[in-house]
Amino acid sequence: MAWAAINPIIINWPGNSAPPRTEIVAEDSKTWKQGEFGFLTSGTVTPVVAAGKTDVTIFRFCEVQVASTSTSTVWVQRIRTGTQMIMPVMNGGTAAAIAQSNIGTKYGVEGLSNVTYLDLNTTSGPFEVIDLMSLRDPIMNSVQSFNGDTGVAGWAIVEFTGTVS
Repeated sequence: MAWAAINPIIINWPGNSAPPRTEIVAEDSKTWKQGEFGFLTSGTVTPVVAAGKTDVTIFRFCEVQVASTSTSTVWVQRIRTGTQMIMPVMNGGTAAAIAQSNIGTKYGVEGLSNVTYLDLNTTSGPFEVIDLMSLRDPIMNSVQSFNGDTGVAGWAIVEFTGTVS
């Protein structure tokens, strides 16, 4: 059994205080789910879809948008340096396992079906692996396979560094 992939779960905002929600114009013809990450393009926010996104200005959508947008404003929170989160893991579009050897490495993100994943295929992003769910909770790991395996996403605990290495 394994956890179904969901959007990143924030476990610690810097200063233990979530940033304020902000309204920003969304790119036309897009949909997203709450908690999905987005980035700025031509002054509008758009969901992360491509593998290997390494933007250092990342937003978290605060609401669900099931119908394609058309010049609308949306509520987002900016992910600040030091924000820690639990994220599912992919490698260039394929669900991937994660190991202790990944700790300390910075990666980009990618999106698939309105879920944002850590992308192990992009080793120059602003998301640094600081721990693994399997190490934090070894008993649940034996039930949930937090490390992931063939076709099942692993789960990493990451910190947004705000810089690309």
